[in-house]
Amino acid sequence: MKVISLSSGSLEVLDDVDAASVPQLRYDFAWIDTDKIDPAAEKAIKDLTKIGSLSNFNLPVIVPQGKCTVLVISYYEEMTRRSLKVIVSDKMVITAHAGQDSLCSEVMASVSEMLMSGDFNSGGILLALFTSAIARDTAYLKTLQDSLRNFESQRKADSEAVVQISTLINDSKSARRTLYETKEQISEIIIGIAQIPGLDDTRNFYGVYDSANALHSLAGEFSENVSAYEIRILMAMWEQVGKAKSNAVGISVFAVGLAAASLLKLLLPEKYLGFDNMYLVFGMIVLGAIAAFVASLPKPKFKIS
Repeated sequence: MKVISLSSGSLEVLDDVDAASVPQLRYDFAWIDTDKIDPAAEKAIKDLTKIGSLSNFNLPVIVPQGKCTVLVISYYEEMTRRSLKVIVSDKMVITAHAGQDSLCSEVMASVSEMLMSGDFNSGGILLALFTSAIARDTAYLKTLQDSLRNFESQRKADSEAVVQISTLINDSKSARRTLYETKEQISEIIIGIAQIPGLDDTRNFYGVYDSANALHSLAGEFSENVSAYEIRILMAMWEQVGKAKSNAVGISVFAVGLAAASLLKLLLPEKYLGFDNMYLVFGMIVLGAIAAFVASLPKPKFKIS
Protein backbone atom coordinates (compact mmCIF):
# COMPACT_ATOMS: atom_id res chain seq x y z
CA MET A 1 0.00 0.00 0.00
CA LYS A 2 1.00 3.60 -0.52
CA VAL A 3 0.11 6.18 2.13
CA ILE A 4 0.25 9.95 1.74
CA SER A 5 -0.50 11.43 5.15
CA LEU A 6 -0.81 14.90 6.60
CA SER A 7 0.07 15.43 10.25
CA SER A 8 0.33 18.87 11.88
CA GLY A 9 0.76 20.47 8.45
CA SER A 10 3.58 18.10 7.48
CA LEU A 11 3.17 15.84 4.43
CA GLU A 12 4.66 12.36 4.46
CA VAL A 13 4.74 9.82 1.62
CA LEU A 14 5.18 6.13 2.44
CA ASP A 15 5.63 3.54 -0.31
CA ASP A 16 5.21 -0.24 -0.02
CA VAL A 17 3.60 -0.12 3.40
CA ASP A 18 2.61 -3.51 4.78
CA ALA A 19 -1.20 -3.71 4.81
CA ALA A 20 -1.30 -5.01 8.39
CA SER A 21 0.48 -1.90 9.69
CA VAL A 22 -1.69 0.68 7.92
CA PRO A 23 -4.51 0.74 10.54
CA GLN A 24 -1.91 1.63 13.22
CA LEU A 25 -0.72 4.78 11.42
CA ARG A 26 -1.64 8.13 12.93
CA TYR A 27 -2.43 11.23 10.89
CA ASP A 28 -4.81 14.17 10.55
CA PHE A 29 -5.72 13.14 7.00
CA ALA A 30 -4.43 10.44 4.64
CA TRP A 31 -4.78 9.07 1.13
CA ILE A 32 -4.27 5.30 1.15
CA ASP A 33 -3.83 3.56 -2.19
CA THR A 34 -3.66 -0.17 -2.87
CA ASP A 35 -2.93 -1.77 -6.23
CA LYS A 36 -4.30 -5.16 -5.20
CA ILE A 37 -7.44 -6.22 -3.41
CA ASP A 38 -6.25 -9.33 -1.61
CA PRO A 39 -7.24 -10.66 1.86
CA ALA A 40 -4.56 -8.56 3.60
CA ALA A 41 -5.75 -5.35 1.91
CA GLU A 42 -9.39 -6.25 2.56
CA LYS A 43 -8.65 -6.76 6.28
CA ALA A 44 -6.81 -3.44 6.54
CA ILE A 45 -9.67 -1.63 4.82
CA LYS A 46 -12.21 -3.33 7.09
CA ASP A 47 -10.23 -2.30 10.18
CA LEU A 48 -10.16 1.29 8.94
CA THR A 49 -13.72 1.62 7.63
CA LYS A 50 -15.78 -1.32 8.96
CA ILE A 51 -16.64 -2.18 5.34
CA GLY A 52 -16.80 -5.95 4.85
CA SER A 53 -15.63 -6.57 1.29
CA LEU A 54 -14.97 -4.37 -1.72
CA SER A 55 -16.08 -7.21 -4.00
CA ASN A 56 -19.66 -6.17 -3.17
CA PHE A 57 -19.11 -2.91 -5.04
CA ASN A 58 -18.67 -3.30 -8.79
CA LEU A 59 -21.23 -1.02 -10.43
CA PRO A 60 -20.54 2.72 -10.87
CA VAL A 61 -22.44 3.79 -7.76
CA ILE A 62 -22.21 5.97 -4.68
CA VAL A 63 -23.16 4.02 -1.56
CA PRO A 64 -23.13 5.32 2.05
CA GLN A 65 -21.49 2.82 4.41
CA GLY A 66 -21.63 4.01 8.02
CA LYS A 67 -19.25 6.95 8.38
CA CYS A 68 -17.85 6.34 4.89
CA THR A 69 -19.11 6.56 1.32
CA VAL A 70 -18.08 4.08 -1.39
CA LEU A 71 -17.80 5.18 -5.01
CA VAL A 72 -16.93 3.16 -8.10
CA ILE A 73 -15.61 5.47 -10.83
CA SER A 74 -15.52 4.01 -14.35
CA TYR A 75 -13.28 5.45 -17.06
CA TYR A 76 -11.22 4.45 -20.09
CA GLU A 77 -7.50 3.85 -19.97
CA GLU A 78 -6.61 4.03 -23.66
CA MET A 79 -8.98 1.38 -25.12
CA THR A 80 -9.80 -0.48 -21.91
CA ARG A 81 -12.65 0.27 -19.53
CA ARG A 82 -11.44 0.35 -15.94
CA SER A 83 -13.01 0.83 -12.54
CA LEU A 84 -11.57 2.55 -9.50
CA LYS A 85 -13.05 1.86 -6.07
CA VAL A 86 -12.94 4.84 -3.74
CA ILE A 87 -13.81 4.99 -0.06
CA VAL A 88 -14.23 8.45 1.39
CA SER A 89 -14.41 9.57 5.01
CA ASP A 90 -13.68 12.90 6.64
CA LYS A 91 -10.20 11.67 7.69
CA MET A 92 -9.14 9.58 4.70
CA VAL A 93 -9.58 8.55 1.11
CA ILE A 94 -8.85 4.95 0.11
CA THR A 95 -8.42 4.03 -3.56
CA ALA A 96 -8.35 0.37 -4.57
CA HIS A 97 -7.61 -1.09 -8.00
CA ALA A 98 -6.09 -4.17 -9.59
CA GLY A 99 -2.57 -3.46 -10.82
CA GLN A 100 -1.07 -0.10 -11.65
CA ASP A 101 -3.50 2.74 -12.21
CA SER A 102 -2.31 5.83 -14.05
CA LEU A 103 -5.36 7.77 -12.89
CA CYS A 104 -4.30 7.55 -9.24
CA SER A 105 -0.64 8.04 -10.15
CA GLU A 106 -1.42 11.25 -12.02
CA VAL A 107 -3.51 12.72 -9.21
CA MET A 108 -1.00 11.65 -6.57
CA ALA A 109 1.71 13.48 -8.50
CA SER A 110 -0.18 16.73 -7.89
CA VAL A 111 -0.57 16.26 -4.12
CA SER A 112 1.93 19.05 -3.36
CA GLU A 113 -0.12 21.50 -5.41
CA MET A 114 -3.28 20.26 -3.72
CA LEU A 115 -1.69 20.84 -0.31
CA MET A 116 -0.61 24.38 -1.22
CA SER A 117 -4.10 25.25 -2.45
CA GLY A 118 -5.75 23.66 0.57
CA ASP A 119 -7.36 20.90 -1.48
CA PHE A 120 -5.62 17.90 0.07
CA ASN A 121 -8.85 16.58 1.56
CA SER A 122 -11.72 14.27 0.63
CA GLY A 123 -13.40 16.74 -1.71
CA GLY A 124 -10.20 17.85 -3.40
CA ILE A 125 -9.01 14.30 -4.10
CA LEU A 126 -12.42 13.18 -5.35
CA LEU A 127 -12.69 16.19 -7.65
CA ALA A 128 -9.21 15.52 -9.07
CA LEU A 129 -10.06 11.86 -9.69
CA PHE A 130 -13.24 12.75 -11.62
CA THR A 131 -11.40 15.43 -13.59
CA SER A 132 -8.65 13.02 -14.60
CA ALA A 133 -11.18 10.28 -15.46
CA ILE A 134 -13.08 12.61 -17.79
CA ALA A 135 -9.84 13.66 -19.48
CA ARG A 136 -9.18 9.98 -20.23
CA ASP A 137 -12.71 9.49 -21.52
CA THR A 138 -12.22 12.50 -23.79
CA ALA A 139 -9.08 10.92 -25.27
CA TYR A 140 -10.92 7.61 -25.73
CA LEU A 141 -13.82 9.25 -27.57
CA LYS A 142 -11.36 11.05 -29.84
CA THR A 143 -9.78 7.67 -30.69
CA LEU A 144 -13.20 6.35 -31.70
CA GLN A 145 -13.86 9.45 -33.82
CA ASP A 146 -10.52 8.98 -35.59
CA SER A 147 -11.46 5.36 -36.31
CA LEU A 148 -14.71 6.46 -37.95
CA ARG A 149 -12.91 9.05 -40.06
CA ASN A 150 -10.52 6.30 -41.16
CA PHE A 151 -13.46 4.14 -42.25
CA GLU A 152 -15.00 7.01 -44.16
CA SER A 153 -11.76 7.73 -46.00
CA GLN A 154 -11.41 4.09 -47.07
CA ARG A 155 -15.03 3.88 -48.30
CA LYS A 156 -15.06 0.16 -47.68
CA ALA A 157 -18.30 -1.79 -48.05
CA ASP A 158 -17.69 -5.44 -47.29
CA SER A 159 -18.27 -7.96 -44.52
CA GLU A 160 -15.03 -6.97 -42.77
CA ALA A 161 -16.16 -3.35 -42.68
CA VAL A 162 -19.50 -4.41 -41.17
CA VAL A 163 -17.72 -6.31 -38.38
CA GLN A 164 -15.40 -3.39 -37.67
CA ILE A 165 -18.16 -0.78 -37.68
CA SER A 166 -20.31 -3.00 -35.44
CA THR A 167 -17.45 -3.13 -32.94
CA LEU A 168 -17.18 0.65 -33.15
CA ILE A 169 -20.92 0.94 -32.47
CA ASN A 170 -20.59 -1.20 -29.34
CA ASP A 171 -17.59 0.84 -28.18
CA SER A 172 -19.44 4.12 -28.70
CA LYS A 173 -22.49 2.89 -26.80
CA SER A 174 -20.27 1.72 -23.95
CA ALA A 175 -18.55 5.12 -23.83
CA ARG A 176 -21.91 6.88 -23.79
CA ARG A 177 -23.13 4.69 -20.94
CA THR A 178 -19.93 5.24 -18.93
CA LEU A 179 -20.14 9.01 -19.35
CA TYR A 180 -23.79 8.98 -18.34
CA GLU A 181 -22.93 7.11 -15.16
CA THR A 182 -20.11 9.56 -14.40
CA LYS A 183 -22.19 12.69 -14.88
CA GLU A 184 -24.99 11.21 -12.77
CA GLN A 185 -22.53 10.49 -9.95
CA ILE A 186 -21.25 14.06 -10.05
CA SER A 187 -24.82 15.37 -10.18
CA GLU A 188 -25.71 13.38 -7.06
CA ILE A 189 -22.72 14.88 -5.27
CA ILE A 190 -23.65 18.44 -6.29
CA ILE A 191 -27.31 18.31 -5.30
CA GLY A 192 -26.60 16.42 -2.12
CA ILE A 193 -28.23 13.08 -2.89
CA ALA A 194 -24.85 11.50 -2.22
CA GLN A 195 -23.38 12.70 1.04
CA ILE A 196 -19.59 12.78 0.85
CA PRO A 197 -17.92 12.95 4.28
CA GLY A 198 -15.59 15.92 4.55
CA LEU A 199 -17.15 17.68 1.56
CA ASP A 200 -19.10 20.76 2.62
CA ASP A 201 -18.99 22.87 -0.55
CA THR A 202 -19.83 21.19 -3.87
CA ARG A 203 -19.52 24.27 -6.08
CA ASN A 204 -16.10 23.14 -7.30
CA PHE A 205 -17.85 20.18 -8.95
CA TYR A 206 -19.93 22.37 -11.29
CA GLY A 207 -17.18 22.63 -13.89
CA VAL A 208 -16.40 18.93 -13.98
CA TYR A 209 -20.13 18.18 -14.27
CA ASP A 210 -20.40 20.51 -17.28
CA SER A 211 -17.47 18.69 -18.90
CA ALA A 212 -18.99 15.26 -18.26
CA ASN A 213 -22.41 16.37 -19.52
CA ALA A 214 -21.00 17.90 -22.71
CA LEU A 215 -18.87 14.81 -23.38
CA HIS A 216 -21.88 12.54 -22.83
CA SER A 217 -23.86 14.54 -25.41
CA LEU A 218 -20.95 14.33 -27.85
CA ALA A 219 -20.74 10.57 -27.31
CA GLY A 220 -24.47 10.29 -28.05
CA GLU A 221 -24.11 12.20 -31.33
CA PHE A 222 -21.11 10.09 -32.28
CA SER A 223 -23.00 6.86 -31.56
CA GLU A 224 -25.81 8.01 -33.86
CA ASN A 225 -23.30 8.92 -36.60
CA VAL A 226 -21.67 5.48 -36.40
CA SER A 227 -25.06 3.75 -36.61
CA ALA A 228 -25.96 5.86 -39.65
CA TYR A 229 -22.65 4.97 -41.29
CA GLU A 230 -23.33 1.28 -40.71
CA ILE A 231 -26.64 1.68 -42.57
CA ARG A 232 -24.81 3.32 -45.47
CA ILE A 233 -22.35 0.42 -45.61
CA LEU A 234 -25.17 -2.13 -45.63
CA MET A 235 -26.97 -0.21 -48.38
CA ALA A 236 -23.77 -0.11 -50.46
CA MET A 237 -23.32 -3.86 -49.98
CA TRP A 238 -26.93 -4.47 -51.00
CA GLU A 239 -26.32 -2.37 -54.11
CA GLN A 240 -23.30 -4.51 -54.96
CA VAL A 241 -25.32 -7.67 -54.45
CA GLY A 242 -28.10 -6.25 -56.60
CA LYS A 243 -25.66 -5.40 -59.37
CA ALA A 244 -24.14 -8.87 -59.28
CA LYS A 245 -27.63 -10.34 -59.34
CA SER A 246 -28.53 -8.24 -62.39
CA ASN A 247 -25.45 -9.45 -64.27
CA ALA A 248 -26.30 -13.04 -63.41
CA VAL A 249 -29.88 -12.54 -64.64
CA GLY A 250 -28.62 -11.00 -67.88
CA ILE A 251 -26.29 -13.92 -68.57
CA SER A 252 -29.06 -16.37 -67.77
CA VAL A 253 -31.53 -14.64 -70.12
CA PHE A 254 -28.99 -14.62 -72.95
CA ALA A 255 -28.18 -18.29 -72.38
CA VAL A 256 -31.88 -19.20 -72.51
CA GLY A 257 -32.30 -17.17 -75.73
CA LEU A 258 -29.29 -18.85 -77.33
CA ALA A 259 -30.54 -22.30 -76.33
CA ALA A 260 -33.99 -21.52 -77.77
CA ALA A 261 -32.44 -20.31 -81.00
CA SER A 262 -30.35 -23.49 -81.31
CA LEU A 263 -33.42 -25.63 -80.66
CA LEU A 264 -35.38 -23.80 -83.37
CA LYS A 265 -32.51 -24.37 -85.80
CA LEU A 266 -32.84 -28.10 -85.23
CA LEU A 267 -36.64 -28.35 -85.23
CA LEU A 268 -37.64 -25.95 -87.97
CA PRO A 269 -37.23 -26.81 -91.64
CA GLU A 270 -34.72 -24.83 -93.64
CA LYS A 271 -37.62 -22.78 -95.06
CA TYR A 272 -40.29 -21.72 -92.60
CA LEU A 273 -43.14 -19.37 -93.52
CA GLY A 274 -41.18 -18.46 -96.60
CA PHE A 275 -38.10 -17.40 -94.63
CA ASP A 276 -34.79 -19.12 -94.23
CA ASN A 277 -34.73 -20.44 -90.65
CA MET A 278 -31.31 -18.79 -90.15
CA TYR A 279 -33.08 -15.41 -90.10
CA LEU A 280 -35.42 -16.66 -87.39
CA VAL A 281 -32.53 -18.06 -85.37
CA PHE A 282 -30.56 -14.83 -85.74
CA GLY A 283 -33.65 -12.86 -84.65
CA MET A 284 -34.00 -15.02 -81.55
CA ILE A 285 -30.35 -14.43 -80.66
CA VAL A 286 -30.75 -10.66 -81.10
CA LEU A 287 -33.89 -10.60 -78.95
CA GLY A 288 -32.11 -12.67 -76.29
CA ALA A 289 -29.15 -10.29 -76.31
CA ILE A 290 -31.45 -7.26 -75.95
CA ALA A 291 -33.33 -8.89 -73.06
CA ALA A 292 -30.05 -9.80 -71.38
CA PHE A 293 -28.76 -6.25 -71.77
CA VAL A 294 -31.90 -4.76 -70.22
CA ALA A 295 -31.79 -7.24 -67.30
CA SER A 296 -28.18 -6.41 -66.53
CA LEU A 297 -28.52 -2.62 -66.65
CA PRO A 298 -27.00 -1.21 -63.42
CA LYS A 299 -29.05 0.90 -61.06
CA PRO A 300 -27.81 4.39 -60.15
CA LYS A 301 -24.44 3.89 -58.47
CA PHE A 302 -24.44 4.31 -54.70
CA LYS A 303 -21.50 6.06 -53.07
CA ILE A 304 -20.71 6.32 -49.38
CA SER A 305 -20.51 9.98 -48.52
